[in-house]
Formats: sequence, structure tokens, C-alpha cells
Amino acid sequence: MGEQISFLKRDGGIDAAALRDQGMQRALEHAEEDVKHWGDLAYTFLVSWCRTQADLFTGEDITDASKDRKLIQPATDKAWGQVIRRAARRGIIVKVDNEGVRSKGHTSPCPRWRSMIHGKPA
Repeated sequence: MGEQISFLKRDGGIDAAALRDQGMQRALEHAEEDVKHWGDLAYTFLVSWCRTQADLFTGEDITDASKDRKLIQPATDKAWGQVIRRAARRGIIVKVDNEGVRSKGHTSPCPRWRSMIHGKPA
């Protein structure tokens, strides 16, 4: 598996971001054990889907759309975290706020995203 990450901050507290990142990476690695290059397949789907999205959306909107379109699914939706971060790093999507609501997460808040490639040709 991946390298060991320290979850302790210098002040002795827990580094929640490091825990989040490791969890997303482990979920992606697990998905790719089941389907080789699943992350690339999911990223290709996400880019294509973003070309059609004029409205703000959440990660759940992405995973729901992938299921509606019968994309091969990972064991857990958490694998999508790394795919979404990849799209953000590459400027495909941009985080707007944390005003989204997770229907599968007991209405907890979540990021809302905007497509930066809506309506643009491939």
C-alpha cells in the first residue's frame, strides 16, 4: 500500500486533513484493485459530465450521475474524492462554497462546485 503518513501535528493535535487525504487515497487504491485504472475512467466521465453542468453541484451529484449512466462503481463513493480533487487541481471545477447538503450524509454540509468547462468543446 502507500507510504505511512503522520497524523499528528507539531502541537500534538490530530491532522484531520492528512487523515482525509489518506482515506481518499486508500479508497481509490481499493477501487483500482477491483477495476484497473478506475480513477482515470472516473475522471474521464467527470470531465465529460462537467461540460454539461451549468448549475452548481456537489460530489453526490457527480456520483449519482455516474450511477445513472451505469459507470462501473467502486466499493465506496469515497473513491470519488481523489477524482474530484484531481479535477479541481486541473481547473476543471472550482469550489464555490460549503453550502451544499449531503442527502446520504444526514444533511451534513458539503462543498458545492462549479464547472469551468461548461459548454466548451472537448
